[in-house]
Amino acid sequence: MKTLLLFASTLFLFSWSAFGQGLAKSQPDFIQNEILIKIDANQPIEEVINALNEKYFEDFTLSVKRATAPDWGLYLLEASTSQLELPQIVKKVNDFQAIKAATLNRTLSNRNDPNDQNYADQWYMMRVEMDKVWDITTGGQLSNGEPIVMAILDSGFDVEHDDIVENIWNNPGEVPSDNIDNDGNGLIDDVHGYNFQNDRGTFALGYHGLAVSGIAGAKGDNGVFTSGVNWDIKLMFLQCLSFESVASAFYYALNQKKLYLSSNGALGANVMVTNTSLGTGGNCLDENIFPFFSEPMDSLGKYGILSVASTANSFFDVDVDGDVPTNCPSDFLIAVTKTNQMDQLLDAAYGKNSVDLGAPGTEIYTLGLDNTLNFNFDGTSASSPLVAGTVALLYSLPCSKIAASVNETPEQMARDMKGFILDGVDQFSSLQDKTVSGGRLNARKSME
Repeated sequence: MKTLLLFASTLFLFSWSAFGQGLAKSQPDFIQNEILIKIDANQPIEEVINALNEKYFEDFTLSVKRATAPDWGLYLLEASTSQLELPQIVKKVNDFQAIKAATLNRTLSNRNDPNDQNYADQWYMMRVEMDKVWDITTGGQLSNGEPIVMAILDSGFDVEHDDIVENIWNNPGEVPSDNIDNDGNGLIDDVHGYNFQNDRGTFALGYHGLAVSGIAGAKGDNGVFTSGVNWDIKLMFLQCLSFESVASAFYYALNQKKLYLSSNGALGANVMVTNTSLGTGGNCLDENIFPFFSEPMDSLGKYGILSVASTANSFFDVDVDGDVPTNCPSDFLIAVTKTNQMDQLLDAAYGKNSVDLGAPGTEIYTLGLDNTLNFNFDGTSASSPLVAGTVALLYSLPCSKIAASVNETPEQMARDMKGFILDGVDQFSSLQDKTVSGGRLNARKSME
């Protein structure tokens, strides 16, 4: 099977991405009076709303609360009614001809060799042979000097932790704390990303997003705390905890990538991978939900951006019981489950067709609030950023042809990178017939 160094060599010869996702729930929560819809992107939303209100005026009234991602035809609606329950309204909206899909705006739950002081306790780095990759690269940029940005979708962050602050992305088009939309994207003070859950440029203080960020990109070789998979990287923070806010976050990441390309790197962000350690926690097979995740991930993939996501922290088959985003079909999604120190699948979801691989997710040393360490971060939330971080790290290998492929054929490069990750796994019986690859992440093998 093809591996990354073989791919790079071929290119040269021929010149040329303590919680977890959460326990399974019998009834996912949703935000009252909100409905997320998908229409044809070329159809005016006003026409659709007027037609819906004309047909169902006796039952409910709809209005546009936010244009979530108009290029994808995604809009957040607000419903007012005294006649029907919100799920009944969603059913009627789904039956309307102009609607491609409609769903409740469900809330999501968290998936829970450097000289750094606690590197010796980071057993999982050695287990996936990250140190062998660090002999060649420690991340940060493509071989042509372009920065590598990872977008992290999570419920809260800490932008002041000493071991993460140097690796946070700064929006070159935005002036901090001036309460002005300097870059004209409709968002005020989106300096390090954006809080789509609360519609502001500042983030809720959150240990979960900090822990995830630390695994993927805590500053390495600086003598303190821990080392992330990438010693150097730029992390974009996108706070979200509902279907609609996740779609908004994906849309933001894509637009920053487009802006980076159109400005020749002067503006925007060179996003290469996203990490989403959030999900429904199972019991979610409604195909009307999939377009709100699959199409955004497909759109990101066309620009070379892989999406990595954790599955649920409860032992069930997502192919049978469903999970979001694990079950959402996309060639550009890597779905990750959790393994322990014995390389066993433990207390986490699986799916032969939907979950791609396992990665360590128990007793993970990472960053904690108040400038401390989190000594026991556990769950698929920890597994996913190990994989997403590895994607970013492998992009930084010193090969000019890889960088050229990122710019010239980004969609194919993203497909290839997913293949390198899956082809490089260590095979284990506990993951056979439980994951697509049958194995656990091995960064060195993916590189080779």
